[in-house]
Amino acid sequence: MASKKAKSSEAKQVITRWEAANGVPAGYRKLLDDMKTDIRAAQIKASLAVNRELVTLHWYIGRTIVERQRTDGWDESAVERFAVDLGRAFPGVAGFSPTNVRRMRTFYLAWSEEILAQLAPELGKPAIQAQPVPKLQDQLILAQAVRELGKSAIQSQPVTKLGNSILPQVVSELPWGHNIVLLEKLKTPDVRLWYAQQATVNGWSRSMLEHWIESDLYGQRECSVPESRKTSKKKTTSKSKSKSKNRRGRGRSQS
Repeated sequence: MASKKAKSSEAKQVITRWEAANGVPAGYRKLLDDMKTDIRAAQIKASLAVNRELVTLHWYIGRTIVERQRTDGWDESAVERFAVDLGRAFPGVAGFSPTNVRRMRTFYLAWSEEILAQLAPELGKPAIQAQPVPKLQDQLILAQAVRELGKSAIQSQPVTKLGNSILPQVVSELPWGHNIVLLEKLKTPDVRLWYAQQATVNGWSRSMLEHWIESDLYGQRECSVPESRKTSKKKTTSKSKSKSKNRRGRGRSQS
């Protein structure tokens, strides 16, 4: 152990002498390493923020389509044309295929105001507080900005309130691919919410999410009692049974 520390100290001294000989300021290496860490953390944070905005955008697009279908009688051809026109208007933004836009409609219906009202006990009232939704164009600009992470700084875009999103945080923080899995493999809102919570808390990949859904982890959650607890329950049950038998025996003898 001491030899490792000595070698590490010697290596640092060699680096310090080399930096001094080549005109590198004292502490420069550590400063550079710290800055790299900060930049990577900022990139991850920016990516997560963009993901939340994109998922919220998909919810908003889905809500818009549903509203138009109810008020203006939009049919499937109108929805498809809407998707094609959005794709043409924003060629640098992926995800506006007719199939994906129809998924946005399904996504909204899965987390509509009515559904979330039913899930209020599971979500908790603070989690359903409305959050401002940026303008559609501003969100699309933000989506394009994520491609520039690591290349240049992201300049903030003006954001105007357009409406309110009541998406649960655990849903908005999941990537769109995860949300598609939840939509296509699960039909019950409370089960879908449970898997969304587990995926967010445990950092599941999409394949892991699919695996646990196919394994019916939700249905097995009551069975996942540690062996020690199962054993203690069995012992408690056996003890209670023996006490009951003893009481009955005493009662008979007394009679």
